[in-house]
Amino acid sequence: MCFHSCFLYLLQVPQLESIAEFPAALRATRSLLARVEEHSAIRARFTADLAHASQAVKALVVQAEDGRQLCDMATVRREYAELYNLNAELLGEFVKRRTNHEALLAALKQVNAMVQKASRLRGKRRRGRAGAGVGRGRCCCG
Repeated sequence: MCFHSCFLYLLQVPQLESIAEFPAALRATRSLLARVEEHSAIRARFTADLAHASQAVKALVVQAEDGRQLCDMATVRREYAELYNLNAELLGEFVKRRTNHEALLAALKQVNAMVQKASRLRGKRRRGRAGAGVGRGRCCCG
């Protein structure tokens, strides 16, 4: 690093700029971000479905309670049977939701790793500028 700065000072180069392209990494990033969007959309759909199912559970419980107060045991049995079936469906949806959530977290971790890798390529603030000490009339060695 010191030799590099001294060399740039001697050559009177104020700053070096570089551009790097990584097409494979860019394609992988786009693909990964598409997966994140897909998992997020699925998550939103699951959330909406869960809200709808929650309303259905409330309605079934109210109807079952009404049947109980009216001593209509056929209605109570029917509503609780529907509630049991809805609960089984919700448990199945929960497994799907959990799997989707785990896949989303894995994809987001990969995005984070890519961001960290890109930031390491960019370097620290002063390391990113090749001729940081140039133009001040001094060399980094002395």
